[in-house]
Amino acid sequence: MPSIDRAPRKRRGFGQRVRWMAAFGALGSIAAGCGSDATGAPGAGPAAPSSPASVDSSVTAVSRDQGIAQAALIDPDDLEGTWRVLGPEFFWPNSADLARTAPACVDFADLVFEGGARHGTGASVTLQRQASEDILFAYVVVFSTAEEAASMVATVESPEFDDCWSEFNNLAVQAMPYGITEATYVKDVPPEMTFLADSYVTRSLTGTVVVDGSELGDSCICVFAQVDRAVVEVHSAAEHLLPAERLVVTQAAIDKVRDVIG
Repeated sequence: MPSIDRAPRKRRGFGQRVRWMAAFGALGSIAAGCGSDATGAPGAGPAAPSSPASVDSSVTAVSRDQGIAQAALIDPDDLEGTWRVLGPEFFWPNSADLARTAPACVDFADLVFEGGARHGTGASVTLQRQASEDILFAYVVVFSTAEEAASMVATVESPEFDDCWSEFNNLAVQAMPYGITEATYVKDVPPEMTFLADSYVTRSLTGTVVVDGSELGDSCICVFAQVDRAVVEVHSAAEHLLPAERLVVTQAAIDKVRDVIG
């Protein structure tokens, strides 16, 4: 983990860069108008082609779950204060393909990350508090069963997931449009928080990022909560929400999922 240069300098916080880039993205939009590898069932030969009825049923289920995931995302109307939705270029890159490039994540990519073979149907949103640097990433994934959703949370809670979550974040922040060229994160002790959910786990990371050649401190307090057959993730930097506020915001995101999924 690189050491932070503590010599006096004009500090450009990571959150400040986020705000600049968010504003740039908004102007561009106006101008332009965290298991194991999945295994298949054994068989004597190639699988028979799906019938039109089964294909239609599968497509309908995915479409239905996509609508549920999108409707279950927290939005500015669910929060106190003035928040706005940022464009999709600012969504957290919660990709199974990206996770597979992190050696420690190979065994977890299919279950925990979007697009994985054992993962459900997901939707993302990024919110920014207006006139501030505060950013909130949220993601909802809808599985076929509650047992599958519980399995994802249990996997994220496992000690084996530690290295994966650090390695994945090292890559993910560099994939976002914030001008970050290096990132190093390590596991930290998360704050104590209690939520009303079927199951949940809180993970915490601290680390450094390099922006414009300068090392800056960064952090993530990352909550994964199961509600029936859905999992909602809420991620934010430690300094972007007060502890009591983080409790309220995260519970609001959980409650939104519960209201939608019934």
